[in-house]
Order: sequence, then structure tokens, then C-alpha cells
Amino acid sequence: MKNNWFKITVQFFILLGISTLWAQNDSTATKTKKQISKYDYHDAFASFFYTKDGTNTRSASGQPGVEYWQNRADYQLSAKLNEAKNEISGTGIITYTNNSPDKMNFVWMYLDQNLFKQDSRANAIIPINGSRNGAQGQIFDGGFKIKSVKIISTIPGKLIEKDAKYIVSDTRMQVFLPQELKSKGGIVKIKIDYSFISPNEGSDRMGILETKNGKIFTVAQW
Repeated sequence: MKNNWFKITVQFFILLGISTLWAQNDSTATKTKKQISKYDYHDAFASFFYTKDGTNTRSASGQPGVEYWQNRADYQLSAKLNEAKNEISGTGIITYTNNSPDKMNFVWMYLDQNLFKQDSRANAIIPINGSRNGAQGQIFDGGFKIKSVKIISTIPGKLIEKDAKYIVSDTRMQVFLPQELKSKGGIVKIKIDYSFISPNEGSDRMGILETKNGKIFTVAQW
């Protein structure tokens, strides 16, 4: 009787072990199936991988298309330096060409010298211990002084200059054109009279170095 009970007990544990092993194998197989990736690089880079083939201005490869355009600005600058005041003053004539397919009512310009105004955004974010940006703690009357902005037009044998409306916001200036600038080749000439005082250290772009032989000026953003 005892031998029969022992055999039954041993068989029970053997069957239990086999069942557990099967369950583990089944679970492992399920996990293995879930981990198998269905990624197929042939599908990913098929002929319709790019949903668009590009446009007339930019192809799918990134190269310029047949109708690609860029607007153009040509500058004629004249300036003088007042070494005693560290002041640069001058006149810039900008010939702006609108190569876009749209007419233009205004032109945006950057006034990077305005970084060095006391109330500029650049100065507002500089930490107390200093920074390469802004006036870097120097107290001076920085930024552009815009004396006039004019639109130059021509009639036979005569140049006409008319004041243009403009708005300055920190380092940006919006110049409003008296007439719409035509698309695809329209040209306007903008004349700006200005001055600014050079900072001692101008965000690694310009500055003044005092030497025994005088001042050395590095000038940018003008």
C-alpha cells in the first residue's frame, strides 16, 4: 500500500514538472513571437517613400527647382570714423530686387547694432557675471541712430528722394514702400543715413583695442 502511494506521488510530481516546463516553453515562444520585427527596409525605401516629389521651387532631393528664387540686396556704403568719439557715421543705399512671385509692400532689415542699446533684449538677458552678448556691462549710448530713411526713384534726368515710413523694434526695422514692389524682378532703392558708437567689445564681432600707438577698430554690422 505504501509503495503504491509513493509511486502515485512521484508520478504526480513528474507530471506537474512536465506541465510547468511546457507552460514555460509556451510562454517563451509567445514572447519570442512578439519580439520579432516586421520591419522591411524594402518597403521603407520603396518608390513611394517620399509622399511628394518636390515642388517647382525645391525638388525632393533638396536641390533648387525650375522656379527657385532668392531675393537680392546690393549695398553701396560710405562711412567715416570719428576716433575721438568712437563713432561711425555713414550712408547706405540698398538696391533691393524682389525675385519672388509675390508683390511686396514692405522690406525687413536687421539692425544688429541695436544689441548694444541699454534697453535691448540682449542686455536684458545677460547674467550679472557678464556674457559675450550685448554691451557686457559697458555704459554708453549704443545702437543705431537712424537719421533718415528715403526711397530713391528716378525720372528722366533727375533723382527723387522721398521719406519712407518705418518702424524699429529692437534689432529689426520694417520699411514700408510707397508703392507695391513688383514680383519677379521689381527693384527699389532705399537710402539710410545713420550713425552708431562702437562698443569696446561687440559680441566677438567688433570692438576697440587701445594700444600705445592709438586705437585699433574692428567694425562689423554696419
